[in-house]
Formats: sequence, structure tokens, C-alpha cells
Amino acid sequence: MGGTTGPERATAPGPARLVKLLRPSKLLDSLRVRRFRRGFAKLPVEPGEEIIYLGTGYGGWAIPDGILGADSVCYCVGAGGDISFELGLIDRYGCAVVSFDPAAESEAHANAAAAGRSGYRFLRVGIWDSDGTMPMYVASDPDHMALSGANLQRTADTIEVPIRSLPSVMAELGHERVDLLKLSVEGLEYELVPKIDLRAMGVRIFSLEFSQLVRPLLAAELVNSLGDQGYAPVFRNPREQRRTTLTFLRRDS
Repeated sequence: MGGTTGPERATAPGPARLVKLLRPSKLLDSLRVRRFRRGFAKLPVEPGEEIIYLGTGYGGWAIPDGILGADSVCYCVGAGGDISFELGLIDRYGCAVVSFDPAAESEAHANAAAAGRSGYRFLRVGIWDSDGTMPMYVASDPDHMALSGANLQRTADTIEVPIRSLPSVMAELGHERVDLLKLSVEGLEYELVPKIDLRAMGVRIFSLEFSQLVRPLLAAELVNSLGDQGYAPVFRNPREQRRTTLTFLRRDS
């Protein structure tokens, strides 16, 4: 059988390698992600509570069971195209759930998925520490609905979106406390979370997605700052590395 010899084949880059050679930024991003995931996997977790998983593998989250009830209020920031976690909260606990996302496609998907469900509300806004507007970058894939204030995908096009602070939303909706806060904000978490007074909001469960194109030290510093507020990390998925998430619990009621 004819073909290329071993030594010649070794010197010919394959398609994936060619892409990385032609786009060194992609290679650097890959190295950053690998470094972050290694560091993230070493962050300490304090187990002890019974953990349940609600939603799909793509959009679901793990939370401690036995904390929420029918009178609980849950804010889920970053709905994207999957609100299975939000619907799981309603189905299991009968609680009130508010989803937030500035993308029109997310609003359309959420309203269709939650049609007929009582206790669910969607607000088409981004979350920041003030009310107003903010430019957000669109995804590189035109079929992808994600918007990022941190420009994770390094695109050039932006759209201006409305933003709200969590205390402002709570005042408008008449919520005295938020029992669960889920935050997935496409790279803004390292700036936003230190500006949120979780204890003042009454948050018991805090679920946070960490963007991976940063130094692992930033994630460790954020976890430590949450610990100083009384929030202990109680769950990190040991098998799913693509989604670097932590669930925190404020153990002092």
C-alpha cells in the first residue's frame, strides 16, 4: 500500500495543529484554560450537605437540598438557552424564580419553555452594580445568543443593553430577600461579585460560574473573599471540567 512514511508524516501538521499555528491566540487561550482548570480543581470544598442536581447537564446546577421552600425567592442571572435549572427549582420547591439575561433570543426561549408555569418571571436585563446601560459584545458565532461585557470571544461588534443592580430589582419586585442567587455573567464575575452584598440580600445559596481565561489566583481570591462573608464552597463537580462552577452555602442562618 502506498503512502507517506512515518518521518514525513510526523513533520506534516494536521488541520487542528495548523489552526493553532495560524492563530496563536487560540493556542494561548487553550493553555490558559488548561492552567485555570488545574488550579480550579485544587480549590477546597467543604462537603457535608445533601446535594441535588437540577436541570440538564448543560444548564443544570447542584445545590444543597433542604434549604429552599415554597416561600423562597431565587434569582438566576444568565439564563442563556437553557432554563432547566429554574424550572427544576419550581417543580421541586414551588418557589418563585426570576431569570435575567439581556439577549432577546434568551427571552424568547425562556418564555416558551416556561409557558404556563406559575412562579416564573424573566427580565431582559444584564446585572451590574448600578442601573443604566452597558455595551456587550456579541458572540463570534451568529447563532450563539451569549452576550459578554468582558468580551470573552474577542469580537468587535457590541450592542447596548439595559443593566440593573440586584437591590434595585428586589425593590421593584417587592422581595425582601433572595434565598438563592445563581450567577453566570460571561467573565464579569471577578468584578461584579465583590460589589454584591450577599448577606444584606439574605442569600443562603450562591452558585457561581467562573470564566476560565484568567489566572487561577483570581478564582482563589474570589473564593476566599466569599469565605470572609460566611459563604463556604460545598460543591464542585469533579467530572465536568468544561463548566467551572462552585456552589456556596451560608451556614449561619
